[in-house]
Amino acid sequence: MIDSTTVVAIRKTVINSIPESLKEDILNNVGLKWNQYTAKELLSNYLDNRYESLSKMKTLLYKNPVLISDFYIPIPVKLGEYNIKETSIVKVILENKKVIISGGAGLGKSVFCKSIFLNIATNNYGIYPIFIELRDLNISDQSLIEYICNNISYNSKKLKESVLERMINAGNLILILDGFDELNFNLRGKYTKEILFLSDKYKNLKILVSSRPDISFKSWNNFIEISMGGLNRKLAIKLISKLEYDEDIKKKFISKLRSDFYDLHESFVINPLLLTMMFLTFEEYAEIPNRIHLFYEHAFRTLYHRHDALKSLFKRDSKTKLDISEFSKIFSYFCLHTHVKQESVLNERNIIDIIEKSIHHYGINIKPEDFLSDLMHNLCLIQRDGLDFVFTHRSFQEYFCALYLLNYNNSDYRYAIFNQVAMANENKIINILYDMNPYLVENYWIKEKIRELLSVNINEYEDKKNKIERIINIVFIKESSSEPGKYYLMYNCKSTEDGYNNSGFNKKIWDFYYEEISFSKREVHYLINSMLILTSNEINDIFDGCYILDDKIEFLGTLKELCNKLSDIAYKNLINYLYEELIVNSRSILEKISSFIDEKNTNSNRDISELLSQR
Repeated sequence: MIDSTTVVAIRKTVINSIPESLKEDILNNVGLKWNQYTAKELLSNYLDNRYESLSKMKTLLYKNPVLISDFYIPIPVKLGEYNIKETSIVKVILENKKVIISGGAGLGKSVFCKSIFLNIATNNYGIYPIFIELRDLNISDQSLIEYICNNISYNSKKLKESVLERMINAGNLILILDGFDELNFNLRGKYTKEILFLSDKYKNLKILVSSRPDISFKSWNNFIEISMGGLNRKLAIKLISKLEYDEDIKKKFISKLRSDFYDLHESFVINPLLLTMMFLTFEEYAEIPNRIHLFYEHAFRTLYHRHDALKSLFKRDSKTKLDISEFSKIFSYFCLHTHVKQESVLNERNIIDIIEKSIHHYGINIKPEDFLSDLMHNLCLIQRDGLDFVFTHRSFQEYFCALYLLNYNNSDYRYAIFNQVAMANENKIINILYDMNPYLVENYWIKEKIRELLSVNINEYEDKKNKIERIINIVFIKESSSEPGKYYLMYNCKSTEDGYNNSGFNKKIWDFYYEEISFSKREVHYLINSMLILTSNEINDIFDGCYILDDKIEFLGTLKELCNKLSDIAYKNLINYLYEELIVNSRSILEKISSFIDEKNTNSNRDISELLSQR
């Protein structure tokens, strides 16, 4: 099943349509009776329409939709330590049935999922594919099953939930759920439960979920996680070679990639999105900056002043006539607004309204429709998705959101807005801002957040219990397969500020300071681990000698469900243990980091004082 060779592709040439005979074979395998004509008509129509919509897409380079096969170079993917061959990837997914494909921003997770859909739709695997962009559920209160049925609709006819469930039960169906990380925090718990419910109820159902890495996947017991790597030199050259662009510029850039340029800028080159942006900036800038925010700044300037991809002397006309500084200001507020409000999909009325607010924020006199036109047609940062509008890629939304925070000067609201941005989603915004100005992040977010956390001092058991229940969503206890007698107490934090403070914040400050502060192993454990390793004696102390689920210490569920399986004494011991681990033991680490920031500020002030005293 797994081959330890380098993966280069899952690519299949996109054809104009799915052959009728192949489509009939796919439909014959979904468990429908021959007399269910309406369902077969709906499924046939959905397959055709989805195939057509997913086979093309816009990119930062192309303002018009192009075939995925014209530009896509899949990057290496791994299951554990094993590389997966090009010819094996669909087989691996179908055989394992429940799969998560995870990777950072810009690695091509969505295109990977689209390629899987196109592959299954044009090859006789006997599987019917359904592709769902999970971000669309942010503006829906439907269950996942309801949403799928509404998507498989045609001429006012809708697939019945009972029919879909029969298809799922038959096992010859794959749900491709793209962009779990694009679900709003307050919805992830709901749809996690639905995905895991379907996974547990229908053992033969195939599910592929794409996402940025997420610690909550540890508790998705039935799922394997495939991770995306990066482009090697050969694949980077192949990607640039496929682009529709001036051939002389491509040759010069490829020559650079064959030199030590690749090694100097490897962190950018391995990422398909950043490599494409780097290529766009190549004409204008001789050097590529190593700082990520400078790289985005250069890329935006290139997009703003860019020439037509095929006619390097033709410059597109701007409707707003704004200079780059004014345009950047308006767009930065637009990005902040959409990020904080968690609006990833906008209809025409909403996007014009937000642009109008952004223009008014800076008192600039232009038409919102003109600004939207420039965003779409000149810079290709916003694109249509059916009747809605979406960011071409979220990385630009994150960069411009950080840019707004960098220039925000109202100290009364600075912590609140920094914290709101950090809480709106798990993303790179604070990291980008830290790259721009560490002082701002340290003194207006980290120190303030630490002060807030240190102010919590709870003594009563009921208060401790309420605090822990606000933090933890799922608890999972299991004996180690490699070390018998050791047990894992794993927890997933809720998508609330309490949950973030005890997972996301600790992880982020570790990212900022791991090279500068000497943490002990135990401190590191408190900072970044959501998995507490216990000995059998500790387990017995916590659980008061009782076992969970027959004779095994194994449990997956919420704390309240766990409470029903434990004696009052055992549950109280567990709450006290968790409170000590999550709250009390983190205080010394937070104090250590706060002191480190204070020392940095003292040294900085001393430098300025000495400078001013020298006359």
